[in-house]
Amino acid sequence: MINVSHTEPGKFYRMSRSAGFNYYYVRPKLTAEQWFRRMSKRRMGHKGGEGSHWAAYYHDRSLILLQARMRGTDPITGKRFELKRYVMMDPKYQLREVQRPPGYK
Repeated sequence: MINVSHTEPGKFYRMSRSAGFNYYYVRPKLTAEQWFRRMSKRRMGHKGGEGSHWAAYYHDRSLILLQARMRGTDPITGKRFELKRYVMMDPKYQLREVQRPPGYK
């Protein structure tokens, strides 16, 4: 287990328990402050949970920016997909480092 504050860009991490999907996390080269300033310019145009992550960072500047990725297979067409979004995480939250991203299920 490794704290989010000790994660490194380019490495893959996952939660210790499955979230029901093939979720994994990557620390981007983009810093939380850079992401916050970029999102501040379009405050009324946030998608999905971006607004809540923006507000969380506004109130607590110690949060760390990670990119959450979910992999899967479309049950109708059978095509693979990967969804990406930025999330803010507590620096003390623990993740597991993995060698490669999970497969498509």
